[in-house]
Parts: sequence; structure tokens; C-alpha cells
Amino acid sequence: MVGYLNSPCPFYENGWYNTRDIVQERDGYLKIIGRDSEIINVSGLKFMASDVEHVIMGYPDILFAKVLPKNNPITGQHCELKIQPIDETLFDIEDFKIFMSKNLQPHMTPRKISIEDAMIGHRLKRI
Repeated sequence: MVGYLNSPCPFYENGWYNTRDIVQERDGYLKIIGRDSEIINVSGLKFMASDVEHVIMGYPDILFAKVLPKNNPITGQHCELKIQPIDETLFDIEDFKIFMSKNLQPHMTPRKISIEDAMIGHRLKRI
């Protein structure tokens, strides 16, 4: 962090840099899940926004989806959803809610759904 006055060094003594990535190790392989800042924590149950987006993109009428964490005074956080249907006039929101209830755990189910142009961030690389 050369050039930043009084800024703490992000490197450990052994030279490693903490990227704050969540990594799973299985059978000698490493799988990088994502950054810990992307974790949504609902009443102590943690999940990645990308996991919810992956399920939602399985619904046939969805073009884009973006899940956002929101602060909640009771549960700590909840998730909200921005979706862009392929054809908004033919999109059945009630059928979509049934799809989510069948395919997502209750704590992962978005509490608010906005139908709009979903400007996708770094996970799906579209802005």
C-alpha cells in the first residue's frame, strides 16, 4: 500500500495477500466460491447471492436476475431480487413465486421482487 499514509499493509508476514475469498477444499482440489462480502446472512444461515441467482436463472422466462442483500432489523439481512423477464407481458409472477418456493430454501427466498432491467454486476459481467 505504498503511497497511502498510515494505511495498514494488506500482506501477511509470510507475503500472502488476503483476498477474503471463500474456498472449499475437496479431494486435493480447491474451489473458489466467492468473496465473503457477497455472503448474505439471514438469521445466521449464510448463502451466496450467486447461488440464488443460479436457481432463478433456471426459470424459463427470466433473461437476467440480480440478488441483493438488504439489512433487516429482525433477521440481520434478507435478499431482494431484480429480474428482467424475456417478455414482461407474458411473465406470470405467481408461477415464478411457486417456482422459487419449490427450488429455494425459505431463508434464501427473496422478500421483494422488482421487475426491471437488471443491470448485472461482476458475477454475470453485464452492465
